[in-house]
Amino acid sequence: YDFPASGERADTTFGPVSFSLKRGEITFIVGPNGAGKSTVGKLLTGLYRPARGRIALDGRDIATYARDEYRQLFCAVFSDFHLFDGLLRADHSHERFARLVEGFRLPRDVLTDRSRAVIDHLSDGQRRRLALLMAFLEDKPIYFFDE
Repeated sequence: YDFPASGERADTTFGPVSFSLKRGEITFIVGPNGAGKSTVGKLLTGLYRPARGRIALDGRDIATYARDEYRQLFCAVFSDFHLFDGLLRADHSHERFARLVEGFRLPRDVLTDRSRAVIDHLSDGQRRRLALLMAFLEDKPIYFFDE
């Protein structure tokens, strides 16, 4: 991946990288700050396009997918996550949502009011847990969690 000419990593290149992931396995990508863990996630989830090389899913080059079709396979929570209002207000199974709110030890008012005002009053850790909870509710085939 070639970083854009403007920005924090201007004119630098990430890679090459080579690895395989297996369906059903949990894989950790580890390394020091700045090693490229988030960049790998953004490449895998289709947020970044590789400048060279190939990413394949079940042997099929991801370049052959419609970009949105490919992205819909993933649920990603990056370290600089954002809780989208539409997702927070989506009509999820109340029973499952209530179990997850309890399991993630979130305030009960999140069950009845997922407004921006309630979300903004959560601690950073609570907002991160809510982002994970919302990821589980999306029920995608592939999850990527950054830090």
